[in-house]
Amino acid sequence: LWQRMHLDDWDRVPSPLREESLRAIFTQYEGLLASPRAWQHMTASDWDEVPHPVRIVAFVRMLEHWRAYYDLGAVHNLTPRLVGDTLAAIVMAESYFEHRATNTNQWGNRDLGLAAASDRAREKLRQLYTAGLVDFTLSDDDYFNPWRATRFVVVWTRMLLNRLDGDLSLAIGAYHRGERNAGDEKGMRYLADVKRRRAFFRHRTSGPPAWRYLWSAVPRSNITLIPVFPRAVM
Repeated sequence: LWQRMHLDDWDRVPSPLREESLRAIFTQYEGLLASPRAWQHMTASDWDEVPHPVRIVAFVRMLEHWRAYYDLGAVHNLTPRLVGDTLAAIVMAESYFEHRATNTNQWGNRDLGLAAASDRAREKLRQLYTAGLVDFTLSDDDYFNPWRATRFVVVWTRMLLNRLDGDLSLAIGAYHRGERNAGDEKGMRYLADVKRRRAFFRHRTSGPPAWRYLWSAVPRSNITLIPVFPRAVM
């Protein structure tokens, strides 16, 4: 039952049963959440067996790992906390932390995984890797692997920030709409949505009951960086 329940489902469980159950879940998976080295060896199928609330915390910590690994935002004088919360909010807006997420639009274009990486973005990453401008590349199946998909989110956001002179708001809009359309009506609506979701991470007493419990029971963690070989084909 725990494996089938989405985080939002827990809001319908009455208190204190909700808190007691979530506490038991996080106690059971405490070792996984504290072991970044285990994440790089886990497959998408392995993550299928992990309850959604635990996956959310693990995936946010993966984003923080890659943010720190690439020192994202430093060159543009953006604080680690702001950048980290923004990355988490983008993933929340794109896939609600569902690593198996897919979306196919009316033209047949597919968005894959946690990052909702589009056909264009996936091809662009391959081109950047071939040109030696990024240090990894991914197959389509890799976008369903959270460890690899979160790395894409960070590297793609870094590229957008560099191209948009460090304008974080434009980079958020561009993540969803592309650089040319970042400031259009849809881009602005997406920006507002990401900012609303970012508040859940910046002010951890906000949001629905299960969400509040999630962050009160499982505080931020100092991530130990895992060495990654450059230009690794993952």
